[in-house]
Amino acid sequence: MIIKGFNPTNPHNGDAIIATFFWLGSTNIIDSVTDVLTTGGAYTPVGNTYTLVEYVTAGGMSMATYVATDVHSFPDGFTGLAQDSILAVAAHLSQPVTHGASCSVPGAGEHVASSGRALLRLGLRQRSNDRRSRRDYGRDGRTRVRSDPVRTV
Repeated sequence: MIIKGFNPTNPHNGDAIIATFFWLGSTNIIDSVTDVLTTGGAYTPVGNTYTLVEYVTAGGMSMATYVATDVHSFPDGFTGLAQDSILAVAAHLSQPVTHGASCSVPGAGEHVASSGRALLRLGLRQRSNDRRSRRDYGRDGRTRVRSDPVRTV
């Protein structure tokens, strides 16, 4: 399992959550994604539904991004000192991994959409007619698309 909590502050009820998981390996081994509360050393299921948005693999690394919308059933904006009711998102794996990580982003509306695009840019590259396209962000914050020849070895 790969799991990460929203320490030190839970998102708000009604937010969307984008959760991206990374691991060494070239196959998608995520069986399911769930959320839990970290209650006294145990994990209490919360029950929001996470849907696979994208899975990519390159160079022996894999990345899968999931999204849940209108999340609920956890303490809204919780920041308790004991950190005993923090919302965490977990990827349940069909086999163990030696190295893995996760990144979760809460928010609403365009904030979530732009955060999701930022996460996906980490691992996605579009290929078109033997050319690779990459997004580049200039000083003015506008997106520019650059194309470079695809190199084969």
